[in-house]
Amino acid sequence: MGAKGPRWDKMDKTKIPLKALREEYLSVKRTEGKTPATLRGYAMELQRFNRWVGEDTSLGDLTLQSARAYIDSQQGQPKYLNHPFHQPEGVISAQTLKIRSMVLKGFATWLHEESYTDVNVLAR
Repeated sequence: MGAKGPRWDKMDKTKIPLKALREEYLSVKRTEGKTPATLRGYAMELQRFNRWVGEDTSLGDLTLQSARAYIDSQQGQPKYLNHPFHQPEGVISAQTLKIRSMVLKGFATWLHEESYTDVNVLAR
């Protein structure tokens, strides 16, 4: 038998790509019975954040500061920006910003519960 790798609790998980963790999170949520619409919403919001911070972002880059900067950058953005069917109009509502924040917080909670992080990085 070959040499075993490091124990899960001893591994440096900060280099795991955020994209891979996002896909695993969505898979878990699918098995929990979330509706297709909810899963699409989660995927869309997490992809939006991933694009904003950079596609090659890893877990170590997910911080309270990066999440706050992301939400701050979204304030005042046109509603329907880059939407395939709607023209941009008005600005993103406070409710939309709240949803974006809640999706990120749910993802961070899951990361902590699954031991990807030692603490919930988005908890205050």
